[in-house]
Amino acid sequence: MTTAAPIRTLDSQEVNLLLAWLAEETEAHRQMGEILARQQRCMVRQDLVALQQCHDDAGPAARRLENATKSRGQVLVGLGRRLGIPGDPPALDSILQFAPDDARNQLELMRQTLQDALDEIRAQTRRNQMLARSGLDLNRSIVHAIFAGGEAQRTYDRGARTHDRPTSVPFLDREL
Repeated sequence: MTTAAPIRTLDSQEVNLLLAWLAEETEAHRQMGEILARQQRCMVRQDLVALQQCHDDAGPAARRLENATKSRGQVLVGLGRRLGIPGDPPALDSILQFAPDDARNQLELMRQTLQDALDEIRAQTRRNQMLARSGLDLNRSIVHAIFAGGEAQRTYDRGARTHDRPTSVPFLDREL
């Protein structure tokens, strides 16, 4: 007589744990996304005081996000061990395969909501980086126009570092 392999599924407590984790991490990502959107508006308005406030707000939000990510790893490792799924931590999709049918759709929806929040943060971060880079380039050009004279020519050395070289006589002498 052979014994059938035990049926491995997530119980209701584990499903609730996953739902709570997904909701917390999604909310942490949304909070960071809101800060990044405020940061973008501050950069466009050139509001340095509000931009500093965004920076101050980002610290606690980043810690919340880090804690949610660590929590996710711990939850997934524990569930992965119990279900016999390899990985440290195992992929969420591999865990969701063991969810009961009635909970799987809800878990998949929450997972997709989290993925959407992650994608939005990545896009917002890229936009903010482009704005910051553009502002830095503008400031660099203004400083060169005032102190080095005219537009600067940007050259690159072997280490891919940029160097700006003036093209005309300085507008102001630094010793004034």
